[in-house]
Amino acid sequence: MRGQRGHRDQNAVRHCDRLTSRLVDGIATDCTGGGATQLSWTSQNSSSCYASGGWSGWKSTTGQATVVPSKSPAEYRLTCCGPGGMKRAVVTVTQSGAMPPVVSLAASPPNVGVGEATQLTWSSTNATSCAASGAWFGTKATNGTESTGPLSGSATYTLDCSGVGGTSSRAVTVTVTQAPTLSLTANPASVPGNRTSTLTWVGSGVDACIASGGWSGSRPTSGSATVGPLTTSTAYTLDCTGAGGAVTRNVAVNVTQPPPASLPLDANPRSMASNGASTLTWIGSGVEACIASGGWSGSRSISGSATAGPITVDTTYTLSCTGTGGNAIAMTAVVIRDARVAWQAPTTNTDGSPITGLTGYKVYYGTSPGVYTQSVTVDDATTLQTVFALPADGSWYFVVTAINASGRESASSPEVTLTLP
Repeated sequence: MRGQRGHRDQNAVRHCDRLTSRLVDGIATDCTGGGATQLSWTSQNSSSCYASGGWSGWKSTTGQATVVPSKSPAEYRLTCCGPGGMKRAVVTVTQSGAMPPVVSLAASPPNVGVGEATQLTWSSTNATSCAASGAWFGTKATNGTESTGPLSGSATYTLDCSGVGGTSSRAVTVTVTQAPTLSLTANPASVPGNRTSTLTWVGSGVDACIASGGWSGSRPTSGSATVGPLTTSTAYTLDCTGAGGAVTRNVAVNVTQPPPASLPLDANPRSMASNGASTLTWIGSGVEACIASGGWSGSRSISGSATAGPITVDTTYTLSCTGTGGNAIAMTAVVIRDARVAWQAPTTNTDGSPITGLTGYKVYYGTSPGVYTQSVTVDDATTLQTVFALPADGSWYFVVTAINASGRESASSPEVTLTLP
């Protein structure tokens, strides 16, 4: 048997010295189309053998191999070498029937992301027609290329090619890797100074996550973490990677500046008759804790109301509050609406003579200067003061007269004023 030395034979020759080996050629067997045949070989004084032609690769120095020719005739070459040199044997296998089709089908790239496409390439020999099935369909040329178009999931493409020698089939699977998803939230997203927030994240299709910005380090693909206490607004970043790519999410926690502490406190009514009650009302802003003192006591809510009473004397109520906005103190007073009028007893009449027969006094009062619509009589000349309730808040004007045994009144004393809140 004879044949041409190929490139692979030259590789074998480089390892040979002088020719001293003896090689027994392989045995050729005719076979029907698409059938297999067996090659047998022996060699003497050989250390290595290399196949070329219809087969390839390093072979043992003695052995057998079953081959399926892809064409007819098919030539199989074996080059063996040893210390004495090299020797080559060639055998030709002839198919007695039609050759079956040989089909190749490949996808490049075989792995894509969601929405991406890949290129299908195929070729065939001994085929007269090809048909697609699986993720594609229709009649195809015996050789060609075609784009899959955007893919949303993994798909398998099958190509069946037919010829005189039969039908051959090839399939290729394109793997679509789902793009990773990631959510990152902060609760609460806005906090006062020196407070904390909880970050929560959920990753899908990711294998590793790295935190940056206001936090750092490796993180699990899903989880939560408390950040703070915070004094300034802070942004947090999470970068995650997976087989389908990378994904980044950001979230910010806003630190709000508290309003200045304020604490209005009011009493209603602010004046009353003795043993009455008043409602205290307060609204705190920028404060977190309040303590009452003065006419009341104990912890109080930052906003609210409370009833004070019975009140028998003028009373001041104080509320002290603290918080992120600072400290605040508020006070309000509840006044008993009593008029306490005191005077000095006269000692002489208008003509300078001593007063005799003095029996009492009369207190006149009203809401306008010089206009006295109400009065109180004191029937004891030794009593020099009196206390009585006033009917309303505001300014009140008072004068006093003296009364003798005959019922005559003296001129009025100078006017005095009392103002109730």
